[in-house]
Formats: sequence, C-alpha cells, structure tokens
Amino acid sequence: RSPSRGLGDVYKRQVLGCGEEVSYVEPELQPYFQEFLTQANSFGYNLKTSNLVVEKGVLPNNKAGRCKREKTRYVDGVFEQKTVIINPNFWDNATEAAREFVMFHELGHCLLSLGHDMGVRPLIYVQHEGETKQVSIAASLMSSATNMYLDDEIYEQIRPYYLERMFIGKSNLLEDRISSKVKSQKVQTVSKENNFHFECNHSEH
Repeated sequence: RSPSRGLGDVYKRQVLGCGEEVSYVEPELQPYFQEFLTQANSFGYNLKTSNLVVEKGVLPNNKAGRCKREKTRYVDGVFEQKTVIINPNFWDNATEAAREFVMFHELGHCLLSLGHDMGVRPLIYVQHEGETKQVSIAASLMSSATNMYLDDEIYEQIRPYYLERMFIGKSNLLEDRISSKVKSQKVQTVSKENNFHFECNHSEH
C-alpha cells in the first residue's frame, strides 16, 4: 500500500493507528533502494520491506539522512514501522557516490539493524585522475564520520570492500589493494570535507 503524496504523514499516522504496514519509496530514491536490495540478495539476504517508507524530508542540523523505527505494542505482538528520510538539501547537491553511501547507510540501520561503525579510518592507495593517490576513507558504509571522501571515481574502487563490510561484516579487499609496488610509488594525499551527518532514531509506543 503506497500512501498518497498529498496526504503525507497524516495518512501514515492513521494507517499506523490500525496496525497496518505502510510501504512506499519515493520515485527518485527508488533506483538506490533497489540497488541495496539487489546487493543484499547477492549476499543471501531476503529482506522484509513491507513496513518501510523511503522519502525525502527536511532534517535538522544539516543531517543528510535519518532512519526512524517506531514500535507499537498490541495485545498480540509488536508492530514496527520503519522510515528512511533523506534531506533534499543534501541529495540535490550530492555526488552519485554520496547518494548511495547515505541511502545504504540509512537502510543498514532500518533493514539490517546495524549501528554506527566507529572504526579507524583506513588509508588506502587509489587511482584518481590518472595518478596514484593516498586517501583516508570511512571505515565502512555505517561510519558516522562527517568528513568522508565520496568522490565517484574513488568510491567505485572501494565499493566492493564497503559491500562486504556491510553484508558479511568483514573484508580483506583493502589489504589486497595495498601492494608493495603501490607502496613504493610517490603518492599525493587527498582529502575532502563533506558537512553532512547521519542519524538513527528508535521509539516505542
């Protein structure tokens, strides 16, 4: 059941009050949502999405995205509605890499129940604009860091590592990338600031 965009949150609250599941993905976000499901399926996941809403919405404090998980207790059990909200101010100016990163991050909260990864940011060697460069990247897609390097060219090189970290929990792909040959080359250090944040809210009624 897809809520009418005209009715918005009022409609959703009415449906939730009856304990029914609401499922809706905003069309512009659909390709990223579908790619998450495709990747999850390739790692053996069969995710339930009938109680998930994915949509754009203004968020406070310059947050890029938020996962809300609202539980309501009934006599015969607990109903949970999940909502991913993506800030349009972030989305409209983001690279493709940043969009996927944030969407996968929030879906990791809502669909995989993953928390934030507070791990150390690794330094890796990548090819960028025809040169070998050293970059500091987020530890995983679940990193809560606010200054992740999300250049499209670099992201494509480290994406397999991020996917393994998310769906398996570990990956040795970064170690394989840092060869003795690469280490011996002269490198440039690249850094880039992205001032957006992530959030996951849980509530119970």
